[in-house]
Amino acid sequence: MKKVLFGTTALVAAGMFGTAAQAAEPIKLSVGGFMNQWMAIGDVDSYTYATGRVREYGNVSLVSDTEVHFKGATTLDNGLKVAVVIELEAERTSSSTGRNADQQYVTLSGGWGQVRVGEMLNAAQVVHNQAPGAGAGNADVSGMFPSSVPNGNTMTSMANHYTSVDGIANAGRCSMAIDYISPMFGPFAFGVTYTPNINSRGFAQESNSLNDLMGAAFVYADKWGPVAVNADVAYARFDYDHSIGASGTVTNNATGVVHGVPVGLKLGYAGFEFGGSYVRIMDSMKTGQGAANNAAAGSFDGYAFDVGAAYTTGPWKFGYTYFKSSLAGDIVTNQGRDKQDIHNAGGQYTMGPGVVVTANVGYLKNQEENSTTAGNKQESLALITGLKLSF
Repeated sequence: MKKVLFGTTALVAAGMFGTAAQAAEPIKLSVGGFMNQWMAIGDVDSYTYATGRVREYGNVSLVSDTEVHFKGATTLDNGLKVAVVIELEAERTSSSTGRNADQQYVTLSGGWGQVRVGEMLNAAQVVHNQAPGAGAGNADVSGMFPSSVPNGNTMTSMANHYTSVDGIANAGRCSMAIDYISPMFGPFAFGVTYTPNINSRGFAQESNSLNDLMGAAFVYADKWGPVAVNADVAYARFDYDHSIGASGTVTNNATGVVHGVPVGLKLGYAGFEFGGSYVRIMDSMKTGQGAANNAAAGSFDGYAFDVGAAYTTGPWKFGYTYFKSSLAGDIVTNQGRDKQDIHNAGGQYTMGPGVVVTANVGYLKNQEENSTTAGNKQESLALITGLKLSF
């Protein structure tokens, strides 16, 4: 706890010493970012519990993911380093033409570690290790296909297939937060994070939102002879709040606490990478007994994991990852679990600085928890190619 308070004290000290650092260079922003353009040719089969396959279709999918980054830093005369990061989403969403900042935050750092404040990935996500791969990622594969089963229900799945607390309803991902990341103590480091109001700003209110995310992560990074070893374990929790209607009545009395425990491991040796990660989600969401107030009774209780391997030789990289999640979903009418499986094999070739061409074969299976409804399973297969540009 003293180390956490020390990081907070440094934040206060930054304001105290700011007037004594006039000789420092002002912050100047540099421009960077990335652009990913994917094209896929796919086939989708939908199945029902009673009659088997009822729908089959193939199509071409185009997906774009582009961000423009502005970064800058200065070191004050007292040794405090101040940096800013602004990451803008460049493409429009499917429902609007608005643009938004994916992340925007300030960092204050020194020999004591780093404090960050703003909209950002939380500390537990920053240090998390997941399965290696090549080319398109698991989120890119799933983005090619529908996220729900035709004629069935919406799938409860991990956001962007992150096996960290950020994968739970995007909890703490790019929300207003404050965190502290320690310097390395030999091969060890730690981070702590706090988000008052997930996916929003200001005071946490009773407005059907996720509140008060608190988490901590412990990291190990070292080399055992020629083998690089990176590992992490974390814990985080946050609250569900029920919704209060305009008249002051409770319109959805689903409340609860979610606990997440993610772990990750990655090994590297002579161009090879092996690794995986796992998260156990303990969702204690409670629902009222009255049917009128149970409309949004869903739960993320369950688990998710990934495993993978990759090999890099010169400009070439090849990899394979497997992802699986099994989550509770609707807990009012069903006792099953929404299940998702992703197989993703790919390769990439670096044509030049910042220019990478990729090819992947991706398979996605969604299993809706109610196996007696029409449209309870969907299987998708696609050949995906694309360009990954960094600048």
